[in-house]
Amino acid sequence: MKPNEIDAPTNELDRRIFHVLSHGQKRQTEIVTLLSTTRFTDRSVREHTRDLSENYSWAVKIDDGDTYYYRKDLGRQPTLQKSPADYSDIEQLLTDIEIKLGIKSRDDLPGARNKSPTLPNLFDNLLREANVHSQILNTDDHLVRYFDCFDKILTQTENGYSSNGAPPNYPAKTHALFYTVTAEQHEGWKSGQSHEKFDKFIRERLSRLVHLLEFVPPDIGNPILRILAIVDIEIARDGFENMIRSNKYSHEVLSEHAESCYIYSNESNKLIKHLNIIKSDTENNQIKNKIREIKKEMRSRS
Repeated sequence: MKPNEIDAPTNELDRRIFHVLSHGQKRQTEIVTLLSTTRFTDRSVREHTRDLSENYSWAVKIDDGDTYYYRKDLGRQPTLQKSPADYSDIEQLLTDIEIKLGIKSRDDLPGARNKSPTLPNLFDNLLREANVHSQILNTDDHLVRYFDCFDKILTQTENGYSSNGAPPNYPAKTHALFYTVTAEQHEGWKSGQSHEKFDKFIRERLSRLVHLLEFVPPDIGNPILRILAIVDIEIARDGFENMIRSNKYSHEVLSEHAESCYIYSNESNKLIKHLNIIKSDTENNQIKNKIREIKKEMRSRS
């Protein structure tokens, strides 16, 4: 684990608490009120909150008349430096993207403009909004529509790059742009600057992303692995193994991914174990050579 990295929450309720605390310290009673739903009972939220500082290094508990919790990495009163995106700007972007992807028809949307930018330009604009503003998906409607677009891109990536698939609808870099936006959004979620349900929505799609790494080109695979590494490091390791087996990546790129998936969390022994398993399972000499080079690179960095 990097010096400034934090140990990620291991279940959905702890992740929800993690997100709530990204906005500053909260009383235990406030956390219970915010998260107690038909899915999470008062008792379960209270129990998870009570053990928080024992289970995670980022959680700090203070007894100051009331019991407060806050995140060590953000402090008791974090200041968000950026403002949320303008609703109408995101509404227009999502509408244009939905039309380009065939999710909606221009004829069904009386307010839609007659001519919109290309899909790469729209994704560029979405990425720019994500970089400039604290949140780009401020409503449940925008979140759901974003992931409708995500599912459409996922399907097009699957169909366009699998061995028996049709030609890709768009160049690899167009697909990659959308996955990059998604990675940026989950980075923002960790600091309370993305929709609170973003993590839940992306986790429902992780297995499909891992599968893509069996065959997509590096331009797409690299941002996909970034998503996986941000969301769940164990699942990211499955994706990393698929990258090696696909034989589409240089050993230099694979070494960088090995570092983010294993070395930052001080699990080099697990990396060597996984590399040895892949090596023993393949007859491909190129893959075996790449594995030797990855090991060599990791030794040089230690």
